[in-house]
Amino acid sequence: MLDLVRFDVGDGSSIVVEAEVGESGFGRAALGVDGIGIATVSFEHALGQIRSVADAALGELRQLASCPDEIELEFGARFDGQIGAVLAKASAEGHVQVRLTWKKAAD
Repeated sequence: MLDLVRFDVGDGSSIVVEAEVGESGFGRAALGVDGIGIATVSFEHALGQIRSVADAALGELRQLASCPDEIELEFGARFDGQIGAVLAKASAEGHVQVRLTWKKAAD
């Protein structure tokens, strides 16, 4: 079920995110007076999780024997009020798409 969750941002402001709540293992800690959920983690924490996943994937792909000229990594992420970011699934399998490009050197 989608619901609204408020995440604190480091500069003292907040952002309201449409987040997944109510599933087993996911949820929010509290409900604000305006009816919007209050996240238990910061927005930066959630984005940091996404950054860590991207860094790890790119680090591994850069170690290919023939390093590509371009690496494109696409994955869906959704926000959860208690744990931050979650890789979203596009189907029963996880949604991660990788595109590697090798450009032929100019002669």
